[in-house]
Amino acid sequence: MKRLYQWLWGAALLLGGPLYGQSYLGIANSNYAGTNGIYMNPANAADSRYLVHFNLGTAGVNLSNNYFQYNAPFSPWAILRDRVPEQYLNADGKVQFENTFLIEKINGRSKMMHLGADVRGPSLLIAWNQRNSIGLSTRLRTAFQVNNMTESLARTLRYQMDHEDLFGVKQENTQYMANVNAYTEYGVTFARVYMEEGPHFIKSGVTLKLLNGVYSAYMHNQGTDLTVYSADSLEIHQANLAMGYTSENQTIDGNSFFRSPSGRGFGADLGLVYEYRPDFEDHQFKLDGQPRTDGKVNKYTLRLSAALLDVGNISYSNRDHVRTYTAQTGMLSSAYMTDMEGEEFEDFEDVKTYVDSLLGITPGEKRFNAGLPTALNLQADVKVANRLYINATWMQSLRGRNFVGMRENTYVAVTPRVEFRWLEIAFPMSLTNNFFNFNFGPMVRLGPVFAGSDNLAGLMGKSRSHGMDFYMGASIPIGRVNLRKKDRDNDGVSNRKDQCPEAAGSWETGGCPDTDGDGVLNRDDRCPNLAGPANLGGCPDSDGDGVIDSKDRCKDIPGSAELFGCPDTDGDGINDHDDLCPDVAGSATANGCPDSDGDGVADKDDKCPTLAGPEKYQGCPDTDGDKVPDPDDKCPELPGIAKWNGCPDTDFDGLPDDIDACPTVRGSAKMNGCPDKDFDGVVDHEDECPSQFGSPENNGCPLVKVAETDQLADLTQDEEETLRAAFEHLEFESGKAVIRADSKANLDDLAKILIKKSAYRLRIDGHTDNVGSDAANLKLSRDRAEAVKLYLVQKRVSATHILTEGYGETRPAASNDTEAGRQRNRRVELKVIK
Repeated sequence: MKRLYQWLWGAALLLGGPLYGQSYLGIANSNYAGTNGIYMNPANAADSRYLVHFNLGTAGVNLSNNYFQYNAPFSPWAILRDRVPEQYLNADGKVQFENTFLIEKINGRSKMMHLGADVRGPSLLIAWNQRNSIGLSTRLRTAFQVNNMTESLARTLRYQMDHEDLFGVKQENTQYMANVNAYTEYGVTFARVYMEEGPHFIKSGVTLKLLNGVYSAYMHNQGTDLTVYSADSLEIHQANLAMGYTSENQTIDGNSFFRSPSGRGFGADLGLVYEYRPDFEDHQFKLDGQPRTDGKVNKYTLRLSAALLDVGNISYSNRDHVRTYTAQTGMLSSAYMTDMEGEEFEDFEDVKTYVDSLLGITPGEKRFNAGLPTALNLQADVKVANRLYINATWMQSLRGRNFVGMRENTYVAVTPRVEFRWLEIAFPMSLTNNFFNFNFGPMVRLGPVFAGSDNLAGLMGKSRSHGMDFYMGASIPIGRVNLRKKDRDNDGVSNRKDQCPEAAGSWETGGCPDTDGDGVLNRDDRCPNLAGPANLGGCPDSDGDGVIDSKDRCKDIPGSAELFGCPDTDGDGINDHDDLCPDVAGSATANGCPDSDGDGVADKDDKCPTLAGPEKYQGCPDTDGDKVPDPDDKCPELPGIAKWNGCPDTDFDGLPDDIDACPTVRGSAKMNGCPDKDFDGVVDHEDECPSQFGSPENNGCPLVKVAETDQLADLTQDEEETLRAAFEHLEFESGKAVIRADSKANLDDLAKILIKKSAYRLRIDGHTDNVGSDAANLKLSRDRAEAVKLYLVQKRVSATHILTEGYGETRPAASNDTEAGRQRNRRVELKVIK
């Protein structure tokens, strides 16, 4: 009898495989997972960090259950390495596994167990272009799975009925669902960047799978009542079983990829990924006119993903090898069950035969479908620091507990990882088996190889573990090319297409610089810093007249090249910029204005528009050349001076000839240009006594007889002028013998003559009017004469050369009856005598 139970439990080891497809949590969520990332979400293929990723081989083993806890004195790792201590080996060198090495977890709940291995064969992922990727994958998946097994039935099988607690106890409605599956899959993955707008990035992917069923078997106990009486005695009161299997390919090994399949089917994975990239602008650039994103770096701070995995099933319909049965029976005698002792069971066919002999079975259709472990995978991946990420995964099985086929395990996991291009360390932590078991393990990726465990304690520990897990793989990774390095001058044009690889330009200019952006390369641009059309050598022409601005004197007004880009509105050949009369045709001599007399002065500015004259005279002539234009020249035919309006002053007496009564004899302005030698107010040519001071009433002769006669000195014209000025400007303070300050300058000039010519003597005669007493007038006249003498002596004139006399009112020069006459009589006469 024990042989049957040993076979039922041993089938797990013979046909076992991972029930949930080996998630490989440590590597699957990495940005450097390559082909290993598409099994969690096919959208991961797009925008991969690899240009090409070729998986040489990846394999993993997994054991998980919620019934036993491992408590052996040696670890599963020691078993795998054949390092179990000798005291725990039997005579054949096999591990002597004791019941005490497994601790039961008795809690009244149904039990489950999963055991298996996952082999990922040669697979290829290619970044077709920046937005699209394609992948090819091969995979062998095997699984032994027991679900929903009644706890009492699990104990019956565990102890092979040999446990006192089980004897005599009726077990009612015991149930379980057992599945054994092995199949290969050949996948084609298509992934594409769906949206890339600002910080928002979405990619999607699909994997289509061709499935070849290698082996499948199931047994569904839908309700069986039984009683165990002893280790070799069992009574089945009622049974309700369904089973199916294939009778070929019952051995799973490396040749399973190449065997003729027992079943065929199709499957698919669908995935969507959203990334939030706040620094997206730092990773975007243009190359050869196309927008590019730096494929060598991770750009997100948050990645959210959703995937529907393993949708599909495998149909087993080979009538020669596929069997399905049901068994429903009443009581089975204990004596009959005792006869089972010593039976050998090599495969499921032997089990079916024996069950048929015991219970009686009913054949069913020679076909059945084994479904894939369909599941929903939700993930969030957060970039915590520069190289530090934390991933959260929720895997939810979408298959029921009594499902025929593989069933995904439901679990949640958190995986922190430190990620570099050639080195990565991850620490996945998970709650598996519907969140009852906590697992922890590390993963290390070093270049093209990686190894890890999602349940290190179960693999390396010796106690209290519910399973174990280990995986490893090797690949040939080819990273994405740093496209920025293909652009030496960082101008957005690759080196092989860049006509100026050492100088930054743009795609539109073939990679050559065009500083002003006018489409004319700097090397051909005469004005590289100012935009302009190509036909003008890249120089600007603001007014569009064909003359570049640097040579255009009228940059904002269209003109002609002949006039340096300026217009000529009146058509006189002078550009408006230089034309002072742009709307009226003129001559070049007048800056474009009309010039009727052709003298170079525009008519509008010409005071003599019909007579040619120089500009300095506003276009008027100067006939006599005296620098006084004819309109202002009172003597246009005679050269003169401007002071006298162009008239001459022949005798240089300060009066122009046109008003000089004696134009050829020097005189004074007071006498209209005629001389008055004795200063008596009568011009010499009318003065009967020109050398004696007299009265106009007496034709220039004195009204009284002069007692003595002085002989006047012969003075030069300048000396006469000086003497006259001193006489005419000599004034005193009223009623005093004090010379006014404004009279002294002329006396100074007179002193210079007397000093220079020592032969000269000066006679000073003082006179008054008849106002006042005779004595007072006489004294005042003498004091004033002496005051003049004193001033001249102070100016270094010899006192012996000066004669003074005061006459009071005795020698009037005019009548004292009028104010004018009295004013003339109040005088000091100066005469230079021999």
